[in-house]
Amino acid sequence: MNLSSLLEMRHRIRVFYIRFEQPVKYVLRFILALCCIAMINARLGYWTALSSFVVTFLVALLCAVVPLGFTALGCALLILAHLYKYSLESCAIAMVIFLCVYLMYYRFSPHDALVILLTPLLFAWHIPTVMPFIVGLLFAPVSLISMAFGVVIYFFLHSVSAGSVTGGSFAAEESIGKVQTILQTMIGDRTMLVYVAAFVISGAAIYILRRRSIDRAWPIAIGVGAFVCLLVLLVGDLAMDASVGILGSVFGVILGVIAGFVILFFTFHVDYSRVEHAQFEDEEYYYYVKAVPKIILQERQVRVRSINRAHDTDDAEEPHERNRSHAKGHGTGHGAEREEAKRQERAGANRTAHKPKPRQNAARPNRKETEGKKSSSS
Repeated sequence: MNLSSLLEMRHRIRVFYIRFEQPVKYVLRFILALCCIAMINARLGYWTALSSFVVTFLVALLCAVVPLGFTALGCALLILAHLYKYSLESCAIAMVIFLCVYLMYYRFSPHDALVILLTPLLFAWHIPTVMPFIVGLLFAPVSLISMAFGVVIYFFLHSVSAGSVTGGSFAAEESIGKVQTILQTMIGDRTMLVYVAAFVISGAAIYILRRRSIDRAWPIAIGVGAFVCLLVLLVGDLAMDASVGILGSVFGVILGVIAGFVILFFTFHVDYSRVEHAQFEDEEYYYYVKAVPKIILQERQVRVRSINRAHDTDDAEEPHERNRSHAKGHGTGHGAEREEAKRQERAGANRTAHKPKPRQNAARPNRKETEGKKSSSS
């Protein structure tokens, strides 16, 4: 598959998305909500009625027609409902985390609901290292905070589902001890801290480099981000004795690089061989402009021509008319005199043609009679 085929495929995908934008958004929101709700029910699932397929499908269908912020709110309420069945202390800790996310950050940046939803989901799919590439290439630097909150939420759910935070091993009067145990479990999770550091540092590196005005900034940012993410994970695994899988991290970083180049192809595919530089100035500033053209697919121009007899006659007469007008345009000087002489010759020929001819039936005089008349006169 060559570049022109890829560009044509990208053009068709864009045209399809523009034409069916709203239905496509509904389908994507439904799939995202269905995957998130299924992940929560699989990790927790303490309230059996909420884990049924009918409830999951109906809630996902409702989330498809509302903004992503409501989908994040619905997932938070579902987590609180499951934790309420499991342990009041766990439910209280989860509520504090969600309130911090809303009051400290999400209230001021409501467009990062996708980041908060995708981060735990990619952890559940065992490809979490794809997330820094998505955030660094498509979002603002403040979205790194949402990604960090997503990591914290996933590890909290993981600790609850793994039994690190128990609900029935304490007496009712030791609720404060339960809360302290939950907090110590979360703060002491070195794996969570390593992932937060790796994601934030690599995402920031990708964002900073892809905003530079150097040639091939996006591919360089993807490569550097992959190296930084893998380096921080390996160093954190060795230095902090965290349970970060080396092979899984390498495989996840490779998937992140592939995802980064797919994003590059659809959002920032440019031709660096035709870069142009320009310089301007006014009374206060100097302006240095670098223009990098996009690689776009040239649309084929198809001409449809209707052929009929009238058009054929006109097309046949047009060259003769052009030749005549061309000859008349150059008919000056001696050419005008020749035209005048030709007109006079045609006029003389017409007069000659209309002159009456002599009668051919008149009798010729006899020769003998003519001679007799001459002799008598003499």
